[in-house]
Amino acid sequence: MLKFFNYKWIDVPTVWIDTETTGINPNIDKAVQLAIVRFENGTPVKKYSTYINPKREIPSEISLIHNIKNEDIINSPTIEDVFNDKDVISIFNDAQLGAYNGNFDKHFIPVIEQYDLHWLDSLTLIKHISQYDWPWLDSLILVRYLDKYVRGSGRHKLKNVCERYNIPLDIAHDASYDAIAAGMIFYKLMPLFLKEKRYVCPSMGLVLKMLGELEKIQWYEYWKWKTGDGMIVEELIKKYPYICKYTHDGLGKGSYFNCTSKEEAEKIKEELLSNTIDRGFKILSVEVTETSYKDAKEYLKWVKNQEGYVKNGWGYYIKKYEDK
Repeated sequence: MLKFFNYKWIDVPTVWIDTETTGINPNIDKAVQLAIVRFENGTPVKKYSTYINPKREIPSEISLIHNIKNEDIINSPTIEDVFNDKDVISIFNDAQLGAYNGNFDKHFIPVIEQYDLHWLDSLTLIKHISQYDWPWLDSLILVRYLDKYVRGSGRHKLKNVCERYNIPLDIAHDASYDAIAAGMIFYKLMPLFLKEKRYVCPSMGLVLKMLGELEKIQWYEYWKWKTGDGMIVEELIKKYPYICKYTHDGLGKGSYFNCTSKEEAEKIKEELLSNTIDRGFKILSVEVTETSYKDAKEYLKWVKNQEGYVKNGWGYYIKKYEDK
């Protein structure tokens, strides 16, 4: 891999990996399907896919996601058997690894050892590296960056991304299709990313560096949101799980957010329909729904704009009581 570090990124072969698993915890869960796809010059040229025997049961709720059942994997090879196959390992020759959310998939495959005795510019001899030491390409990082203004839950799911960019994905949550889609997303989005960054054709090493730095920023922003407004939104959904949404003849919409139960929401619905007036307009319809993430975010935004609310030391917006 090191000998291609200074090659143009488009000239370096890439291998895209996808796994389906028994769960999301790499400490206890195992792969049940593996797909490996080699790309050269942006085109898939070699593919390998197989079911994997995880030597443990697949939970029924997980089977509903990827449609792989215990009877499908009984006679399948183990993950160690696959990576001891020289024909499989040959797919990785002189290629850069990648995945869609590589931080997940890399923990469900054995260490891929690649030996490289080429000298670095620093005159340091690197004798052995693995996929845990060497960075992976990750299409998800590009999606999060380029689609930062796209809204809606599930916007980063592989299926939805493929639909946005007209990339074929016949079967979602099937490793053999997901791995190809991950590579195609990378080769479609990388030129857009480089154009925005004003790079013409950087080296693979520079691409890896840029993606690594971008990933750190994305994680920082995620945890900043998660421990700030994101935490408040989640608490609001727990506290007010139902919301009354209504329309009125002023061609507008409104909502009553503070519903701690469905029963309370139904009572408020009756009250709204009986009063029938909202800011001088007649209420036409009222619907009780579960509070969505978007609903809670809009409510939080409304609270922030109200007079008499201040932000306390923990980041929560609380009502300010004036001294009388």
